[in-house]
Amino acid sequence: MKLKNNNQGFTLIELIIVIAIASIIMAIAVQSYISIIKGAKFREASRGIASVLRDARSRAVNHNLEYRVSFNVANSRYQLQQGNSNSGSTTWTPVYSDWMKFQSGVTMAAPSTCDDFATDRTIQFNPNGSANSLYVCVMDGATEKYQVGVSSITTGRVLIQ
Repeated sequence: MKLKNNNQGFTLIELIIVIAIASIIMAIAVQSYISIIKGAKFREASRGIASVLRDARSRAVNHNLEYRVSFNVANSRYQLQQGNSNSGSTTWTPVYSDWMKFQSGVTMAAPSTCDDFATDRTIQFNPNGSANSLYVCVMDGATEKYQVGVSSITTGRVLIQ
């Protein structure tokens, strides 16, 4: 009687093929993950600006004073400031002690074409809720990701585009 030689297992070639396929799938997944994380950074920056703009509008209406958000475009930072009057303020006091900065890799520009990196901007809110209509661009180097600002001077509505 002859015994059957029934070896069960994987050959070296089968194992290498499985590792190669797994490596390709993992490389694709890592690229997608990096893209998602990078996009989240720009969304967070845009939402941070929108939140401060909405806070400025709310404070202006509630306190019957002018409030503004000053953007230092060159340093990618912004600050909420309170005026000393309900119209024509001459002195602006920071509401928070420090400027708010973006995460590394996120920059800001003032629109028209979103390439004006040297011009500082100010969005000012009045006690009646109105504001100057202005946007700033959240950028990835030279690529515009989002525009954040006030869409209407009469309503002071804050939008992210």
